[in-house]
Amino acid sequence: MRHPDIRTQTPWFCEILDLQPPAGDVYLNPSICRTADGRTLLFVRRVRDSGIPSANFRGKQYFNDIQMFPITGDFVVGDRYTLPLPQTYGDENIEDPRALAVGNKVWLSCCTFIKNKSHAHQSFFQLDEQLRVLMRMDPVYGENCSQCLLNDGHEKNWLYFAHNGDPYMIYHTFPHEVVAMDGQLRPRNVYRTKNIHKDWKYGQPRGGTPPIFVNGEWWSFFHSSIDIGPKQRQYFVGAYAFSEHAPFTITRMTAKPLLKGSDQHPRHQNGHLVVFPGGATFVDNTWTVVFGVNDVLCGRIIIPHKDLETCTAKL
Repeated sequence: MRHPDIRTQTPWFCEILDLQPPAGDVYLNPSICRTADGRTLLFVRRVRDSGIPSANFRGKQYFNDIQMFPITGDFVVGDRYTLPLPQTYGDENIEDPRALAVGNKVWLSCCTFIKNKSHAHQSFFQLDEQLRVLMRMDPVYGENCSQCLLNDGHEKNWLYFAHNGDPYMIYHTFPHEVVAMDGQLRPRNVYRTKNIHKDWKYGQPRGGTPPIFVNGEWWSFFHSSIDIGPKQRQYFVGAYAFSEHAPFTITRMTAKPLLKGSDQHPRHQNGHLVVFPGGATFVDNTWTVVFGVNDVLCGRIIIPHKDLETCTAKL
């Protein structure tokens, strides 16, 4: 069964980004944020020295880091810049960025790991206006420990947001679990609620884009997946909103996907059909959402907020 090209699935503008990675590299799973001074920054996971076009990663040469692209005008991509994110170990991979502008800082949440040695781990970096790293933190929560080699299990897809000047983190999309944290990212309180659209039949919702506050609600785009064959999954993108204050109950959610993974785009080793949202901006009542495609590409979709309100049912 053929699955429709991502660019033809919706009435909204949707495209595959031409980021022109160097030969042997792949850019995927992007995030995006808009800073207080009006800059738009695109962050991507770079897999270095992978095979092209099939992306058959070659043993010890497989390595992940984070690159940033300034965006101007009508999504004109500037020169790439490799973020000098500090590593706990020399062979530590850093991937899947989630970027959020808070005041004159950029908060960057990433997954870190050591290939074949550690579980997936969540790290947090704070950057200044020049994207210099001010600090790295490795919050202890769930199965996340102070270093990736100490983790008790995999931790992925943590989403941060700032509420009344304090850091909060979405640990689970469903059940919705929001953690209030102190300045050292230590948990202060945990809020759990279970609202979900009864018609969402596309797997368990998971993060997602860092939430953005619009018209009295926090909004985020999530992913989910279902098995469609032996060792193959199809991913989906949905959206939801939750209440401004604790306990941050989900108030709206899509019943059907906004995007579905497609086999009409290149794939990593003919693997999963992936759409993986990692960041969004909200400008002039319009959303720009960026997402990974099939573990080898990046895409974006533009959605007017009035359309998003129409396709998210109140719960």
